Amino acid sequence: MSDNENTTNDETRKSTTYTDTEKEFLFKAVDILQANIKRMSDKCSLVKGWTITLVAALCGISLSISQFALFAIAVVVTVMLSILDAYYLKIERGFRKNYNETINLIPEAKKFLNINPTKNSKTDKDKLRQAFFSTSIMSFYGIIFIISSLLLVWGIFLM
Repeated sequence: MSDNENTTNDETRKSTTYTDTEKEFLFKAVDILQANIKRMSDKCSLVKGWTITLVAALCGISLSISQFALFAIAVVVTVMLSILDAYYLKIERGFRKNYNETINLIPEAKKFLNINPTKNSKTDKDKLRQAFFSTSIMSFYGIIFIISSLLLVWGIFLM
């Protein structure tokens, strides 16, 4: 889309006035989007909790019964749950983008309800790969992956 088209769309939005019913509908849409954003965020937290629980259990059982193949399962579980978490993060970002677009339709609400303090870049940040390599995913799962991988190597070569 060219800059002229963006300017025209912005001018159209600014000049649009909504009836009370239309504003009520838009605010209801915002409420629905907020609920979806919260649900995706809750799912990310739940996946992280299950990751810690499963990896700790697998590593603990592996050490106690000297069955080091369980470390490999812990590594696989970490990778699979990190992909699931990245998927939920991707969806959450999509809902945040829709939320901000909806807020921008309501001039009075734009100033107070915008949840994205920075401008969206021109690239598509909603891709799963980009979500997977985000700081929140890589810092959490990277540490778990490294620890479980080191335990796997330790179990295979040193025991």
